[in-house]
Amino acid sequence: MGEFRFKKFSVANEKGALKVNTDGVLLGVCCSVAGTSDGEVSVLDIGTGTGVVALLMCQRLEGKGVKNFDVTGVEIDPLSYEEASGNFLSSPWKGHLRALNCSFERVDGLFTHILCNPPYFLSALPNPDSRKATARHSVLPEVDGKGTQASTLNWKSALYYSRSHLVEGGIFSVILPYGEVESLEREARMAGLPPFRKVLVRTVVRKPWSRAIVEMTLSPLPIPEKDIEVSELTIQGGGAYTQEYNDLMRDFYLWAK
Repeated sequence: MGEFRFKKFSVANEKGALKVNTDGVLLGVCCSVAGTSDGEVSVLDIGTGTGVVALLMCQRLEGKGVKNFDVTGVEIDPLSYEEASGNFLSSPWKGHLRALNCSFERVDGLFTHILCNPPYFLSALPNPDSRKATARHSVLPEVDGKGTQASTLNWKSALYYSRSHLVEGGIFSVILPYGEVESLEREARMAGLPPFRKVLVRTVVRKPWSRAIVEMTLSPLPIPEKDIEVSELTIQGGGAYTQEYNDLMRDFYLWAK
């Protein structure tokens, strides 16, 4: 697919190691949008890929009336970075966007919001395409084939990076397999980033939850589990998209009415 078209922007979708996917769009559309019309908002999208999450955030910030915002997409893969850069420059928000070609650990500064759609194939065999493997897997083969090594991008590394690079009260949002939510929440509380919101996602009615969007905030005070805002989203039912999914995507996907 050479280009993926949304209602307010298009995304070149050829060079990137991974294409536009449901997980990334869900993160960009479902996460909280902090900021006011007179406040400063600085967003970091870790592993930006084509840049779709960063672009969705720009659309939502503009829609909320936020004028003073900057969104940075950091991407380690050179071709994905090149594609994201072009997508940013051709978007209506090019003055608010920048792309960086480096590992996210090298990005300095403080942000009001950090987002991440991290690798999640924790137990699957690594993709033979090394670029896709870097983008998708938290465990990669060693060069000499004698074992495995951890990729730098996984939810845990993004979590601890966020602890040091969020402003007080800033938000870290991540999408991950539902089976990893308990481990993430436990680690987040220990790191001083207590969860305050999560969205549970399943593809089809009567199937178990497959994904979760979890949002955490940099806070010296714990947030009791009973106070976490929990919502649910089902994507399809009866052979069509659910009304709730259509309503969620109405401002973004061309097909959503």
